[in-house]
Amino acid sequence: MKKYLAVLGLTTFCLTLTTGAPTSAAAANPGPSQLRAERLCGSGYHVIKTRDLDKSATVYLSYRSEGQRFCVTTFRTTHRTTGAEMEAFLEVQGRLQAHDRGLYRSYAGAVSLSAPNGCITWGGEADGVRWTSPRSGACSTSGTSTIG
Repeated sequence: MKKYLAVLGLTTFCLTLTTGAPTSAAAANPGPSQLRAERLCGSGYHVIKTRDLDKSATVYLSYRSEGQRFCVTTFRTTHRTTGAEMEAFLEVQGRLQAHDRGLYRSYAGAVSLSAPNGCITWGGEADGVRWTSPRSGACSTSGTSTIG
């Protein structure tokens, strides 16, 4: 089941990277999964962070400044003929949660939440490999967003 919650608001997006395990998405030359992740999330979303789950899948964190919305998708990097357990999840500082978990051949998600002036935890799972961002994996405040 895919869950979507909306809270309206506007902000200017400013990305501040910290040293850490996730890698930033290559905005100049996006790959097919990155483009699909942005399309699945919807209009105005752009991938801002990725995290590889071994060699089996990649988790994408996307952001849309309108509404200060974050979106997560998990894409398999290898083709499967049958479904396998996958998940994409997002939490706004213990208040709201969105997740999509099931048996999927290619991707889980998109799940999105608005996080005005709040921080999120995000992550995904595929083929038994799970990753969760640090507690303040990304924060949205009036005028800026910080991604950890």
